[in-house]
Amino acid sequence: RDTNYCAFLRADDNEQFVVVCNFDTEQAIPVDTAYGELVLSNYGLKEKIDNHYKPYEVAVFRKKSGQELQ
Repeated sequence: RDTNYCAFLRADDNEQFVVVCNFDTEQAIPVDTAYGELVLSNYGLKEKIDNHYKPYEVAVFRKKSGQELQ
């Protein structure tokens, strides 16, 4: 268990979201950024192209339609 970040899934009958929280300096976090659309970030709404997170970055992804969780 790595205490420098957390990542978790929130889901209901209609939608699924992955929340990623970085609690440290910039680092790679092993969460698939192709999971879905970036819908919320404290660094602004933009496309996330890799799994590097800035210091104390939080990102919320909405599952793409028809995509399976990995």
